[in-house]
Amino acid sequence: MNLELSLVLPLGLASLVGSAQAQVFVDGTIAGDSYGPARSVQAVQTQFGDNFSELDAGYATTNSGRMYIALTGNIEANFNKIELFIDSRAGGENVFSGIPGNDGTGSMTGLTFDSGFEADYHLILRRGFSQFDLDIAELGTPNFSSYIDVFGGLLEGSGVTGIGPANASPIEVAYDGSNVAGVIGGCDPADLVAAEAVLTGLELGIALSDLGNPVGEVRILAFVNNSNHDFASNQFLGSLGAPQCNLGGDGLGNFTGVLNFDLGTFSGDQFFVFTAGDLPSDDFSYADGPLVGNGGWNNHSGTSGDMLVSGGQVVVQHGVPSEDANIPFAPVAGAIYYGIDFSVDDLGHPYVGTDNEYFAHFRTEFNFSARLDVVPAPGGGDFSVGIASDDSTADAIWPADLTYGTTYRAIVRYDQVTNQAQLWIDASVDTDPSIMGDDQADPGDTVDSFALRQSDSDENETLRVDNLIVGTSFDSVTGGAGCTSNDDCDCATPILDGVTPFSTLGATTDGPLDANCQFDGQTYNDIWFIYEATCTGDLEVSTCGTVDYDSDLVVYDGTDCNNLTTLGCNDDFSGCAAFSSLVTVPVVSGNSYLIRVGGFLDGDVGSGDLSVTCTAAGLPNDNCADSIPISDGVTPFSTLGATTDGPVDANCMFDGQTYHDIWFTYVALCSGELEVSTCGTADYDTDLVVYDGTDCDNLVTLGCNDDALGCANFSSLVTVPVVGGNSYLIRVGGWQDGDFGTGDLTVTGPSPGGTNYCKGALNGDGQNGSMSMSGSVSVAANDLVLVASELTDSSFAGLFVMGDTQAMVPFASGFLCIDLGGTFIRLNPIINGGGDVISRAVDNTAAPANVITPGSTWNFQYWYRDDPAFGTNLTDGIGICFAP
Repeated sequence: MNLELSLVLPLGLASLVGSAQAQVFVDGTIAGDSYGPARSVQAVQTQFGDNFSELDAGYATTNSGRMYIALTGNIEANFNKIELFIDSRAGGENVFSGIPGNDGTGSMTGLTFDSGFEADYHLILRRGFSQFDLDIAELGTPNFSSYIDVFGGLLEGSGVTGIGPANASPIEVAYDGSNVAGVIGGCDPADLVAAEAVLTGLELGIALSDLGNPVGEVRILAFVNNSNHDFASNQFLGSLGAPQCNLGGDGLGNFTGVLNFDLGTFSGDQFFVFTAGDLPSDDFSYADGPLVGNGGWNNHSGTSGDMLVSGGQVVVQHGVPSEDANIPFAPVAGAIYYGIDFSVDDLGHPYVGTDNEYFAHFRTEFNFSARLDVVPAPGGGDFSVGIASDDSTADAIWPADLTYGTTYRAIVRYDQVTNQAQLWIDASVDTDPSIMGDDQADPGDTVDSFALRQSDSDENETLRVDNLIVGTSFDSVTGGAGCTSNDDCDCATPILDGVTPFSTLGATTDGPLDANCQFDGQTYNDIWFIYEATCTGDLEVSTCGTVDYDSDLVVYDGTDCNNLTTLGCNDDFSGCAAFSSLVTVPVVSGNSYLIRVGGFLDGDVGSGDLSVTCTAAGLPNDNCADSIPISDGVTPFSTLGATTDGPVDANCMFDGQTYHDIWFTYVALCSGELEVSTCGTADYDTDLVVYDGTDCDNLVTLGCNDDALGCANFSSLVTVPVVGGNSYLIRVGGWQDGDFGTGDLTVTGPSPGGTNYCKGALNGDGQNGSMSMSGSVSVAANDLVLVASELTDSSFAGLFVMGDTQAMVPFASGFLCIDLGGTFIRLNPIINGGGDVISRAVDNTAAPANVITPGSTWNFQYWYRDDPAFGTNLTDGIGICFAP
């Protein structure tokens, strides 16, 4: 192992490696850095704890021979790990080999990455004990370097490592844990806007020469793991799909001691992509004012300073402003791409005219390629866009009408060899629909900058441009948000309960036919939403009376766009005006559903309000006052749809609360220990509480548990003392808000029967007198017979006694096993007669044994004359708990 204490980062080191094009300061915040837009944004809430361990967004860029990576969010100071895998060169591992195995990473041997991801390097970031550590390993080789306490005794700060077998140049690292926003705790869909708004977290600067000198696509995977590398969280970048709880060691949330699941079984790619080689990206997060002078932008035509930034977007205004601006980069071979988000301000009428001016393009000097312009809509809508390979006017026009004020993502490919451009709008993969510009004379221009242009057109329209990425592949320029509209099923937009305005203007049709739905089984010009049920019950989806066209609605079970199962559909609902729709389907809390909104006929498009309402069927024991009886044994349960109504107890759980709780009432058959457990049987992080009595207004906690030692998947077990015949409340819930699911509740209480205790002393025959019983312990059966055995053969008198309190005190020649200070009863008459075995029936219907009741525990013993010594002795005791 190469262990080196790291040096504190010299003042200004980060600034020395920056440039006007992509200035990055490794200080734990992306504020002021030129990373451009997020490459991946967290789509899932964190189950490792809100503001403890979360990855909100991933950023990457290169500059001056270094790769800079930023992961916004938090990592807990308990030596949990951020696992960072980099695929930066040919070859690598699609299945993690565990070599070189530093920091115990052999426990991840067999972890399979997504197709197309072959890890070359593995970095481990961890903090705890007032230190921050960093490991780097070259996978499949013995080369690794481990740097302890990079920040010099601090958990946060900036530092620089030494050099070692896996890094010939120092690595810059910084961590700022001040984030209190971002994603919240749970397994549900995250707030993408809040996640992307986080600015602080982890930053790294690594020499490209230590990563194989990559040029072109680099793939990065980051996730939060536990301290032993064998229990993965649900915090991955690229993000997992929601809802998703912790993956654990097996991908199902279970602790197995190893981590070897297949990421290919999860939706999407669990990595993000960027292009190495200093190709630019920009999210235009500058102060309002001129663009030129920020982030490496230059003027190449017109009045300098009149292309403006406003609200984090570039305003491209055809008409009076005249400035054209560009951002340069080093040329690359082959195809090159740019991706931008853009919208067009409302002109008050559809775009018309023939003087259509391009507003974005590649350039070299004054040779312009892959020009994008605004043109009249082919279907009479607001506008559309066109693409030109090497001309000043569009060679091809996007066939769908676009809408003013709506943000679209344009991806443009320019093949510098064949001199041809290609355009996608709101595409998620390169096989989505696109249009091609003319195939111009070969070869094309070798471009070295991207430009935005302002000129005069018939309409002098205003455009707003954001989130520029230039790259060498389609995936590298899609941007952090991925899909930018919900026209396709794969790009369904998360929706919540309530009312959501929508428009199907410009939408295509991509959903399947269903012969049980609508006029011809098809829902035309559809858009898609994804909904996670907030209750178990009925989901009502409605456009009733709110739309300006003939709408159709379909709800599907699950989110697999390739295997859609219809739950319900509707075209025209009775009582809903203007051919609007309403459909009601059964749902289960926590499950996800696809909602498809479209039109009755091809061409039926418009706008309206989509109303989503979940009405809970109601769990019978959701509230304490409605607790249901439970007895010993295993009881399946579900907290799906449960609310939270129990009190906080500061001695229990994470914040004292047990969330999404259900209630049971338990009557102890006997006195003793009661064990309540969900150990290894629940599919979520459970909490258990047991209360004395059944008064919901005055609950007294007997015991509680969140995670029991040895119980997988954060399940629970609690043991409390109980008194036979008394009643108790059992509360089953989750560790934090959003933790709910199903499992088995096992209740094991003290059971009726007899148990020997105390001891019998040696008697004159060298035996220890012993108590036993025959018959049953049922009060109703009343057939209990007490048996005293191993007495002396010549014993001639004795007496059975009973009491409610056990003891063991010397008495006569033996031990008295019943406390004389409690209830002590002689079961007269004295038995006269000798023998080794004496028995007596106990009649619980007559005094004095009529104190025996169901659930009560009584202790019995036999006193006898010990002949030939003519002393007295006693058997051992037997405690009997009585059943009804």
